[in-house]
Amino acid sequence: MTALILDVLRVAALGLAVMFLWDVWRLIRKAITAIDRDQDIMDAVETHEPDDDDDDGPQFTIDMSWDEQTAVLEFIEQFREVKTHYERRQQ
Repeated sequence: MTALILDVLRVAALGLAVMFLWDVWRLIRKAITAIDRDQDIMDAVETHEPDDDDDDGPQFTIDMSWDEQTAVLEFIEQFREVKTHYERRQQ
């Protein structure tokens, strides 16, 4: 009788171990899938970054002493310079 109880306990312990390993395997698969998805997102973001970041073209400058109107006008002027430079590089 004792052997039968021990066999039942062993089968139960083995079943619990298998269920535990199965859960761990599912968690590992989910983590790998999430990492792959995150890497795909990062790759997609990197492809949209401009390749000419180290360009010697015009850059935006900010002077904190400007009032709001001057800052807007300077921004527009600087934007036009950057846009012109970019269009020249595209030709």
